[in-house]
Amino acid sequence: MAGARIVELTIPGTLAFRDLAIRVVMESCKLVGRDTSGADMLATDNGKVEPSSISYEDGYELRNSFTSEFISAFSEIYNNIPIHAYQRAERGNISIRVTIGADSLTVDITDTGQSFDIQSVPLPDSLPTSGMGIHIARSMLDDLRYEPGPPNHWHLTKYLSPPQAPESPSLETTPPAE
Repeated sequence: MAGARIVELTIPGTLAFRDLAIRVVMESCKLVGRDTSGADMLATDNGKVEPSSISYEDGYELRNSFTSEFISAFSEIYNNIPIHAYQRAERGNISIRVTIGADSLTVDITDTGQSFDIQSVPLPDSLPTSGMGIHIARSMLDDLRYEPGPPNHWHLTKYLSPPQAPESPSLETTPPAE
């Protein structure tokens, strides 16, 4: 990814550090579509990224669907790690690598907790009060991949202007290396 900027963060794998992780990702969302000089850029209807008069200097713009959707998806995946992979015990760290592109944001999340088979997560029959995180993330991202470990690896990507692709985002799993 030419011209991409990288931010890396390693934090304890607990919910107490959730807000810090979200803040780093939210600030990174604000940098997507900006050139290295800090000038705001915007994806147009024709798929080009051009200068924009929109500015996000005044705090978090959750009315911006790119930011709100990415933060929702990231939060759901992040929550699953302390709760399920580390079983609510401070057993390891979460490493987050944010790649800020000209028209996309990719977050790679790594943990050493318990892995699972993502294909075994059932589609809900109704609207339960829990168990929807992966489905929420899938609906808000252009690419969501999970590689069970150890270490477990999540790959989340969203584009300002989604590429012309199938109706639903991909959800792939890579079998663990032997």
